[in-house]
Amino acid sequence: PAQPTITITNPKSGQTVGGTLKIKGTVSPSSNIQVVKVRIDSGGWHSASGTGNWYYNWNSYSVSEGNHTISVIFKDKNGALSDIKTINIKVGPTVKITYPSNGQTVTGTINIAGTSSTHPSTTVKVVKVRIDDGGWHSASGITNWHYSWNTNTVSEGTHKISVKCLDNNGFYSDAYTVKVTVKK
Repeated sequence: PAQPTITITNPKSGQTVGGTLKIKGTVSPSSNIQVVKVRIDSGGWHSASGTGNWYYNWNSYSVSEGNHTISVIFKDKNGALSDIKTINIKVGPTVKITYPSNGQTVTGTINIAGTSSTHPSTTVKVVKVRIDDGGWHSASGITNWHYSWNTNTVSEGTHKISVKCLDNNGFYSDAYTVKVTVKK
């Protein structure tokens, strides 16, 4: 039989994460798997829920802001351990757009809105918004932010709205992007 392989599907390697995170992945084939275990950095191993499709809920704010390692391993029903699968992630600020939603049609002046958060040891300093590949502009507000955009300044069709934030420790979030259709 084929040797089972383990994967981590969330988060992605290199991703910036914050808050409670569902670390998840797969083991295939899973018929002979007893347990999947997850470790953060060099800490202890914790049992995940499930085997074929497994997950582990982790509060990323239980570690410092910065670079960290997520490792997973499984034990089969014979007691044999798999190789360790590892990804590197960064704990830092996160930001998202709550309006407009991905794929939405917009017209005229709209109020782009969203939320940001970061590690409890710091605060978000600024939220920046950009349209397509244009310049970054400061949004109003931090935890709940907004940015007024006159869609008449762009052509009809599909446009990309991106947002990122910076915290007071100097960490940037990953960019969060939605695509909208502008109608005139």
